[in-house]
Amino acid sequence: MSTVLDMRRRLEAHSRWLALDPDGERLDLSGADLTKANLSGACLAEALLSGADLSGALLSAADLSGAELEQARLDGADLTAASLVKANLHRASLQGAVMKGAKMKRSDMGDTDLQRADLSEADCEGVLFAGADLRHADARNAKLSHCLFDGALVYGLNLSGADLDGAKGSHVHFSRERDGSDTGDITRLH
Repeated sequence: MSTVLDMRRRLEAHSRWLALDPDGERLDLSGADLTKANLSGACLAEALLSGADLSGALLSAADLSGAELEQARLDGADLTAASLVKANLHRASLQGAVMKGAKMKRSDMGDTDLQRADLSEADCEGVLFAGADLRHADARNAKLSHCLFDGALVYGLNLSGADLDGAKGSHVHFSRERDGSDTGDITRLH
């Protein structure tokens, strides 16, 4: 990323693209280094961010709905109250990320690293958590209804007050490692 002014121009062009303006351009920051960038409140809906490094970025209240974030790094990022509805975060890393109150309905978080992430009060209805690493994550009072947890690691996952209505999962790992020694179905989470 070159300058703040350049980013502002690119975000404006992206907003025009979302409005179907022929002068607009879809934001493509795939593979970009956006470490500690301040994108709070930014409209990044449907943006291409696959492989981008957003570690420590400020993305509170940002709109990332429909964004492509496959294999992106968001370790320690602040996504408080962000919208990640239908976002693709497959194989992304969100270790220690704060997603308190985020809206993530129907997002793909398959094989995503969410160790020590704060998902408290998040709306994760219908999220695909298959193969995700949720060890020591905090999902207190989160809406996890109709989520799929097949093969997920959930050791130390805090689910106090969470809504798991209709959640499913088989071969869920309840041990510290993914060695298969302590697996079961989602009913053990209730």
